[in-house]
Amino acid sequence: MLHKIDEKILFNEGDNGIHTYRIPTLICTSNNVVLAFAEARHNSQGDAGQIDTVFRKSIDGGKSFGPIRTLRANGKDTLGNPALIYDSEINRVILLHCFNYGDLGEHVIRTTGAKRDIYCMYSDDEGDTWSEPVNITSSIKHPNWRWYATGPNHGVQMKSGRLIMTCNHSEEDFLDNTLSGPTQSHIIYSDDHGMTWKVGAICVSLTNECCGVMLPDNQLMVNMRTYDRGNYRCVFISSDEGQSIDLFYEDKNLVCPVCQASIINFQDKLVFSNPESVERKNMTVKVSSDFGRSWEEKLVLYESHSAYSDLTINTDGKILCLYENGDDRPYARISLATIEF
Repeated sequence: MLHKIDEKILFNEGDNGIHTYRIPTLICTSNNVVLAFAEARHNSQGDAGQIDTVFRKSIDGGKSFGPIRTLRANGKDTLGNPALIYDSEINRVILLHCFNYGDLGEHVIRTTGAKRDIYCMYSDDEGDTWSEPVNITSSIKHPNWRWYATGPNHGVQMKSGRLIMTCNHSEEDFLDNTLSGPTQSHIIYSDDHGMTWKVGAICVSLTNECCGVMLPDNQLMVNMRTYDRGNYRCVFISSDEGQSIDLFYEDKNLVCPVCQASIINFQDKLVFSNPESVERKNMTVKVSSDFGRSWEEKLVLYESHSAYSDLTINTDGKILCLYENGDDRPYARISLATIEF
């Protein structure tokens, strides 16, 4: 059975003078260090404007955390979509994230091709210090792609050591370049501990924010937000570590609004978190013992307004769910629930 044994607020509206914190992501290292990231949106809850990348660190598996630290900021511009990968082979934490000018948000980027760049940086001391950010846009963003988003979620390390991050993009409309093409989920991967990146499998249209998980046979499962298939999730399976797609299907057992979600493998069981509703409400964690064919157990973390979430496992064997929630809107705070299974 799933039991919530603790919950604490990590990012609350107004903390450090920030209007809204959004877009949670987290990982846990082999030393039980938990890093929890978010966007600090200075002036509104909107997706554009002055947005910094911030984080908090725990050295005890999520029981307590240090203060909010700003990792990247650029005046009035946007540095967001934090996406974390833990490389267990060398104890490296990798952060992928995106940049755009604060006054040129997603709509402008999708319809004009305004700048939207992708950066990579890493920490080899579990978040105490970080490498300089490297612009990797030219290696992973095709020339006809406009909007681009890393995650927002954690990445996956396959058995070969390959690092995989799930991303999404929009394309230029070839008939009229003032229009935006559909969004599509895709994979990027690194075989050298995050130093270089390449584009892998690209999914069907009208999917975008997505999260991957490794199955016991080293297959990659990617669970995706979709726009055109009703209020549930879509899934694809890759048997070659993200190079191509073997199977695509709709999971009608996973009810979801148009919203991000998270998935992890815990002791060969899949754990999934999302707002189980047609609205951004009812944050729920579910478990599948048959790798997504059915979802036999669930725990409602918060019945009211809730939205994005991310999952990890600490070395004590506890499930951690970092999720957006609030009394009258989904984005008032980001809380960390600790769950025992």
